[in-house]
Amino acid sequence: MKTKLITAGVLFGLVAGGTFAVGAAKNDDSRNAVREVEVEHKVEHGEVLMNKEDKKQLGEVVKGAKISFEEALKIAREKAEGTLTEAETEIEHGRVEYKFEFENGKSETEITIDGNTGKMIEFDLDNDHDDDRDDR
Repeated sequence: MKTKLITAGVLFGLVAGGTFAVGAAKNDDSRNAVREVEVEHKVEHGEVLMNKEDKKQLGEVVKGAKISFEEALKIAREKAEGTLTEAETEIEHGRVEYKFEFENGKSETEITIDGNTGKMIEFDLDNDHDDDRDDR
């Protein structure tokens, strides 16, 4: 009798545990999560350098974006002063974003352009003299 009770208890545990696991898997949002990708571009003397592999990787990331990397860079250059020092392309929050950083000796400007609208979604101006006060 004890053996039958133990067997029944084990079977119940397996069935209940399996049912719970299946229910948890159905509610698992990680399978439906939007993939976030970040591609940093090599920048020298204010110009973005891309070889064939970089261009291929960029093309895969920006599929579906209405604004190209080059168009976004042109928009950013119109908004910022100085030399381009950093550039990257990201898929963040389900959309393509182009991020650029410019320096002009007195300030650093970070600009983010939406890959679908071409609109500037972030503009951050950091004056170097502000940093000196914080460093003391």
